Amino acid sequence: MDEQPSRLETRLAELIQRYQSAQQSNRELDREVHRQNLLIRELEAQCNSLRAQVDEMDKDRFLLKQMKDERKLAKRKLENALARLNALEQELLS
Repeated sequence: MDEQPSRLETRLAELIQRYQSAQQSNRELDREVHRQNLLIRELEAQCNSLRAQVDEMDKDRFLLKQMKDERKLAKRKLENALARLNALEQELLS
């Protein structure tokens, strides 16, 4: 005698199969979420590194501007001193 599974047994087997399939999908999704979290952490680390580089560049830019301003001031002082020296020279020659 070949017993055919009842409708209830067939339905139970289908539900078990769907449950197992859903579990597999959940495991795959969990792995993907884990990969995405790792990627997010990596990107955040890169972002923080870039922020630090930008901060350093801003400091360098500030120092460069400060040095340019100091150079302009030194040049003006030198030009003024040279003008006074030329004036003294003219005064001595006359």
